[in-house]
Amino acid sequence: MKKVVVFASLALLMILTSFYAIDLIINVQVSSPPSIQNVTLYSDDNGGTTTSVNSLTPNDEMTLYFEIYDADIADGDSITSITVEFYYQTKPQSTSPDLYVKYTWDGTSWSLDDGVTNSEYADYKWGLDTENTSVTVDTINSIYVVKLVFTPSKIAVYNDTSSWNIEIKAVDSTNQEGTTTVSYNCAFYVEYVSINPSSVSILIAPDGQAHLISDSPVTITIISNANYSLKMGSPGWYNETNDLVYDLTEISIYVDDDDLFNGDEYQVTVSDPTLASPFGSYTRTYWDTVNGAPVSSQPSLYIFIVASTSVQPGKYHTTLSIIASV
Repeated sequence: MKKVVVFASLALLMILTSFYAIDLIINVQVSSPPSIQNVTLYSDDNGGTTTSVNSLTPNDEMTLYFEIYDADIADGDSITSITVEFYYQTKPQSTSPDLYVKYTWDGTSWSLDDGVTNSEYADYKWGLDTENTSVTVDTINSIYVVKLVFTPSKIAVYNDTSSWNIEIKAVDSTNQEGTTTVSYNCAFYVEYVSINPSSVSILIAPDGQAHLISDSPVTITIISNANYSLKMGSPGWYNETNDLVYDLTEISIYVDDDDLFNGDEYQVTVSDPTLASPFGSYTRTYWDTVNGAPVSSQPSLYIFIVASTSVQPGKYHTTLSIIASV
């Protein structure tokens, strides 16, 4: 019985040692994340890349150029999405045309989110030129060439200390991200919408006393991306045949934000308003994210005329030029 058992054990051992394995070779390539480079802002419209600038220009089409380097393009990797965010100083929680806007490419088309959803306020939106915006693949150099053609909003906040950030993010097919942030200024923008009334008249005596032109103020509607003051100028006074006959000392113009002439008025003393001293303080047009609408303070001006006793009876006119200034 013992010999039989030994023989059976040897036979089992021979079967086990005659087993053969089939090998599977596994190759793994670890991809590198995309890299964003050569970011340049141009003042050119229609995707032009001629004039590089360091400042956003509200209400004027511009081109943002950048390249996305992807070393694995030849091995089948691809960029699946691109996000370009413009924001002032720090990124807010919600988009708004004065502080934060987002452009997104989903691999096929571009979209824009600037917080303006009511068509009534379309004039405050950022712009996206889809016809000239492009994403082009250069497989030889392993890069995506991107031109984002856009228009900053009229109320994108003015800044001259490079506090507008442009954050660019690219995601590839392996879900790896590449990001970069560049910073720019934003130019001052002002738009004079209306002045009401645009013409005023008054009958006064040449008595050296202040005469209020109207009990109602002259109201100016302004769109501005910065807090501002007003500057005013007048060339002097003309007669009915348009001859300049009196200067601003003989018929003086005073402006105030109330209808009381008590010594704190602004006197117009120069013809060129750019050379004048500033008057008042008004808040920029900002975006109310709760109500989804623009808000700004508007100047309301009371105008006083003082004619010296040397002024002869007659009809005289002038033009009061008013500009907003930061």
